[in-house]
Amino acid sequence: MIRGIPLKTARTLERACAESDFKGMVACLTDRQRESLVLLSKGYSNEEAGRLLGCGKHTVAAHRAAIYRRLDVSTAPEAAVIAAKAGLV
Repeated sequence: MIRGIPLKTARTLERACAESDFKGMVACLTDRQRESLVLLSKGYSNEEAGRLLGCGKHTVAAHRAAIYRRLDVSTAPEAAVIAAKAGLV
């Protein structure tokens, strides 16, 4: 584990880091998806993020699914690394 990320995932992200434009990756997200990504990267649950954003937990779950799809990731830690590299958190 590296900073809470499984080693295999960390190595995959490390390889991607050399070639990726992280700010460009998050630019494809809507403002609301970026807000959701920041909260999810900080460890907030869908319910907690929904309360802070003024929407329901199912809406946040839909944002999370869209974020994963657009960033081509499958886990919250992967999305959080991209958010951090892009300077969102």
